[in-house]
Formats: sequence, C-alpha cells, structure tokens
Amino acid sequence: MRLKKPSDAARIAPDGALVMIHAGYYLNDVAVWRQNNLRIVGVKGSARLFSTGKVAEGKAIWVITGNNV
Repeated sequence: MRLKKPSDAARIAPDGALVMIHAGYYLNDVAVWRQNNLRIVGVKGSARLFSTGKVAEGKAIWVITGNNV
C-alpha cells in the first residue's frame, strides 16, 4: 500500500510491519509509532523530517512507544 506521509503509516501499520519511507522532505509530518516489532527503512536515500514547531505528544517529530522498533 502506498501512502503519502510517514504519519499515515504510523496510524495504520500493524505490529511487525515493514514500513518503507521514500527519500524526500517531510515538513510538519509528526507521528507516534505505537507498534511493536516494527521495521522502518529508507528507500532511495534519506527521509528528511523538519518541523516548524509542530511536535507529537509535546516531545518530538516522531515519538516511538512500541517495543523492538
């Protein structure tokens, strides 16, 4: 399934998923990753995450609460 933003994947990925994030710039796309046994990999280069002040749970661009990520 192709999604437009990493935060879309964070919302729907099941435990144990492989999430492939394409290289590019992602502005203000914050996410909480709650899944366990998740693998997140970059595809065709680096994903660059930028925020102009928006954060997840008042902490960071990405907050990872799952185990074994």
